[in-house]
Amino acid sequence: MSFIDQGKMRIAGLCLLLFTGMVSFQEKKPAHHLARQQQKSFWTSLPRPGNYVNDYEDLFTQKEEQELNRLLAQYDKQKGTQVVLITVDTFMTSKDSFDLLIHHIANAWAVGHKDNNKGITIGISRSYRKIRIANGYGISRILSDEETKNIIDTVFIPGFKKGKYYEATGKGIEVLLQQLDQPAR
Repeated sequence: MSFIDQGKMRIAGLCLLLFTGMVSFQEKKPAHHLARQQQKSFWTSLPRPGNYVNDYEDLFTQKEEQELNRLLAQYDKQKGTQVVLITVDTFMTSKDSFDLLIHHIANAWAVGHKDNNKGITIGISRSYRKIRIANGYGISRILSDEETKNIIDTVFIPGFKKGKYYEATGKGIEVLLQQLDQPAR
């Protein structure tokens, strides 16, 4: 093999190596790009709420979901305050945008009645290990952000750490509703 043939072989090998690297790099991009595209699509075309509980992460059994829906519907009917629960899967948003998504959902779904704006949106993500409670303007004079955070820290999270999502969510909602029933300060 001549010196020129060896040079051509080296160039061909280098080109093949570069081409293979470019192809493998491009193969990784679509999965990441697809996840971002799904998240963006979810943000721009939110589904309408199916009920008071919208379990996109399948945290609850059907029976548990029905029981939470019953509790929240009864409270809305009796007190005129809407509480909506949504569980968020990773296809819906990034971990960094989770809190923003919960606020976006609260606004887009218009949680709370128009006449009193008394609504609470509870967002939970087991995958991201996050919870966010967004209080409507009509709630803020009854339940402060500090009180809401205390309920998250003392009721929801301890149960979540034990893997008891339904029990912790039910108890957390009960404590929230009890706080709402306290006389306004």
